Amino acid sequence: MPVFQPAPVLLLALLLACPLGASPRPATATVVGPSGNMVLKLRPEVKDSPELRYDTAIGLERLSLAKPMDKVQVVLEDGGPVVLEIKGVTRETGAGERILALFLGLALVLGPASFFSGWRPQRFLVAKDDRYSNSQVQLVVWFTALASVYVAAFALRLSWGQGLIGGIELPMNLLALSGLSALTFGGAKIITKQKMDTAATDQVTTAKDQPAVPNLVNDLVQNDLGKVDFGDFQMLLVTCAAVVIFVLSAFHFLGAMPVTASIALPDVDTTLLSAFGLGQGAYLLKKAALKPGEG
Repeated sequence: MPVFQPAPVLLLALLLACPLGASPRPATATVVGPSGNMVLKLRPEVKDSPELRYDTAIGLERLSLAKPMDKVQVVLEDGGPVVLEIKGVTRETGAGERILALFLGLALVLGPASFFSGWRPQRFLVAKDDRYSNSQVQLVVWFTALASVYVAAFALRLSWGQGLIGGIELPMNLLALSGLSALTFGGAKIITKQKMDTAATDQVTTAKDQPAVPNLVNDLVQNDLGKVDFGDFQMLLVTCAAVVIFVLSAFHFLGAMPVTASIALPDVDTTLLSAFGLGQGAYLLKKAALKPGEG
């Protein structure tokens, strides 16, 4: 009868548990030294911090636009300062620069709007019935936020050098959300025109036929009869939430942008996109179902 010997089994288990060689590890290095001679260090604040060694062929493309103090995402050989891969380069921007860039973007949107509206940009929010339009407000607010962030990213990259001009893309969810905003605006105008044409044909007087004075708060949460409209309120709430979340995400993104020929603005998550779509869809269905002036 064979006798069980545990020694070979234990030895095999130890060999499987122990790594046979050095494993790579991710890290963030900092560019030091003059441009054109990129020196990477993990801890540049430490005087005797060793330089990382990397093959020029690996870093030629990734580091071509890098400058001192840029952050470099690298994969290091475990146990030594040898760079196996350079994944990307980011450049940090202070809060003051980001705020200034965003205000520049906002000014470049509001400036032309003010000029072409006779210095009354609020007229872009008012419909033909002299009431603030929910569909116009959500479109203008979202477009202003998106355009301001785009211009801010463009301005920061422009200040970094000619090699980084343009190349700013919109990710899929952000494009979809912008499309939903435009679709709601167009759909609301079509629905309103059809209902008003029908009322005119039937010679029915509606609340929209009465003169009105624009009132931002009342017009956005009440129908033309002065009653609170939850459909209008929820769309306004979802739009404001989407704008605030996107601007905050963009502010964080602008603080450490990739130094590459092309970048993508921060995307919105699918939950926010779904909530935005549901809110806009509910608004359009409500507007189509109710009589003119009631929704």
